[in-house]
Amino acid sequence: MYKLDMDDFVDSDTDEDYRAELSDEILLEIEEDRKTRIIRKFKDYVQNIPEFSCIYNISSYSILDIIESKHEISKEKKILDPLIYDVFDDLFVSMYGTVGNYLEYNYIFKKIYNKLYI
Repeated sequence: MYKLDMDDFVDSDTDEDYRAELSDEILLEIEEDRKTRIIRKFKDYVQNIPEFSCIYNISSYSILDIIESKHEISKEKKILDPLIYDVFDDLFVSMYGTVGNYLEYNYIFKKIYNKLYI
């Protein structure tokens, strides 16, 4: 039986490893692209929720900008539908590997809603 050896994958003419070096700018662009793909899936999922019925009238980049903008989180106790909180939890876990808090979600929801309907 033939056993695979890592030496089989090395170019014998040279000892150098030719891996592509990616600049910081390219890495940031790749990360932004990953996040916008997640937001497009988010838009597909929420389009049937009444508050998000017009979600396709706002670009994924605009939503990403809202999410990632530095914002003052008000102590406003507006309560959103639990489904919306769950959807934002899923979005944040997909994008950042952790959930946000309900005050962030309220802010993001308010900004998206205002862009869509006001």
